[in-house]
Amino acid sequence: MKKLYVYIAFIIGLAACNKVDNNHHYIDGLPHLNLSTVHIQGVGDYSYPTNVTIGDTMIMVGVLFIHEPGTTIHIGNADAKVVATSVLPGNAAIADEDIVRVLITSDMGVGANRPVTITANGHSINAPSITISQFVQLQSKTDTTLWVDSIGSWTPPPGAFVSLLDINSTDDGTLYFDNSTGVYRLNNGVVEKLLDTTQTVTENGNTYKAVTVLGCTTDHAGGQLYISMSVKENGVLPADRMVYRLCKMDMQSRTLTTINRTEVLKAGTAVTTPFEGDVASVPIVATQLKTDVNGNLYYHNRMRSTGLGIFTKYLDNFCRLDISGKISSLMVLLKSISVPGIALHMTTLMYAIDPQGKTIYVMDNKTGSSLPIDMNILAYDIELSDVAYSSGSTVQILYNFSSFDTSSLTGQPSGKNNLRPFTSWLALPNGDLITANDFSSYPSPSLQAVNIPSRTFYVYAGTERGLFTSFINVNNCEYSGPGQVNTTGLAKYVRFSLSPCRPGYPGFTTALAGIDPHGTVYYCTYGNTSISFFKMYSRK
Repeated sequence: MKKLYVYIAFIIGLAACNKVDNNHHYIDGLPHLNLSTVHIQGVGDYSYPTNVTIGDTMIMVGVLFIHEPGTTIHIGNADAKVVATSVLPGNAAIADEDIVRVLITSDMGVGANRPVTITANGHSINAPSITISQFVQLQSKTDTTLWVDSIGSWTPPPGAFVSLLDINSTDDGTLYFDNSTGVYRLNNGVVEKLLDTTQTVTENGNTYKAVTVLGCTTDHAGGQLYISMSVKENGVLPADRMVYRLCKMDMQSRTLTTINRTEVLKAGTAVTTPFEGDVASVPIVATQLKTDVNGNLYYHNRMRSTGLGIFTKYLDNFCRLDISGKISSLMVLLKSISVPGIALHMTTLMYAIDPQGKTIYVMDNKTGSSLPIDMNILAYDIELSDVAYSSGSTVQILYNFSSFDTSSLTGQPSGKNNLRPFTSWLALPNGDLITANDFSSYPSPSLQAVNIPSRTFYVYAGTERGLFTSFINVNNCEYSGPGQVNTTGLAKYVRFSLSPCRPGYPGFTTALAGIDPHGTVYYCTYGNTSISFFKMYSRK
């Protein structure tokens, strides 16, 4: 009997050992994520992030079996692409761990609580959820580490002028720009011609050439390029007519497709209706093209309604072409023609779009002031289809200037002041507007940042003294703002515009192109002979 008990005990012990052994193998096969702070060679101290931006490389550390078949890391709506792996060496008490770098992409979705799931060896674990942002969070204050690098230049052919119309940037920092005779791309320091007035385009068996380029822009990903132009077609067209085309170029195949063809009379009354509807059916002469992050295209419709020459009257409405191919008229100059949209009293062709596609900033002048520096900036809420807020007269209303520079040489005291006038502007994701100015009567070598709802402004880049500058030596075109004479380097000492002050000093203009998800601002400076391209980024 005793032997039987011993035998039974042996069987039970063997089963228990097998169970423990199986459980050990089960545990060994489970993925494990290290949430503590670790030191990674070349990175420093690192811990699992809670906030990331599209385009970031996110690092995960743990026993992840990343090289085993079937291992996946799923973030938000999509599987993550692994871009690099390495090993974090262990010690006698801790095993080696995987260091895995994955790319955060737009198809994962944007917003808070994006789930993260790691699957390996048939087992899945849930990692802490993360927040994915379309753009890095920016503060409404001067970043003293901003740095400017040159990224290229372009000189037009002999006898031609720069005549810049548009400049736009993609999320990866590629720049697209145009003049009346061509469309160009700057990528990795190299300028490439995409279209000009010497090329013949063949589309569906028909051929045409661009006569005048009216504008261009690209989507944020850089996959689609929109081009607006007047064209000469290889066919019979009545002498009293001309043709405009709004086209889309696929940047992989370089195929150009017309999405709207508008035939108009050169003189007399033009057909301007319908104002809204399918893109193929609405008369369009598109200028000032821009896109938002959602893929919608915006433009200023310069469709002529009546007259010719100095007596010409234009439709002048701001429109949106959405991703379904439908056109909506959002705003229109106040006139006798009944056109859908909010009526503006006075405007320029210059406008800015919040990169997240929520707000359009336009100029309006309800007082009818003749002062070139008197502005009323309207913030049009796209979702509400109405004006959300406005700046009021920038001559009559004082804004609060915030100083972040204590130097007596380059700083400017905080206090009430007028906004500085500007000739180029860029909307930031946090609701601020960056402005550049080359008005000859009101020069400013610094960039201004404005927050309209709070009625505050500050220096985005350059010196504070330079924002409120005046000429101190007209003979050599020197400005106040000590040391602000550079084109690259620490942004505080970069001169962002130079108005012509006398013959022999032609000056240059700054055009703001765009901002990428990480807060890098792209811009160019140009005169009559060449364009120089730059990027400005934080070194924090």
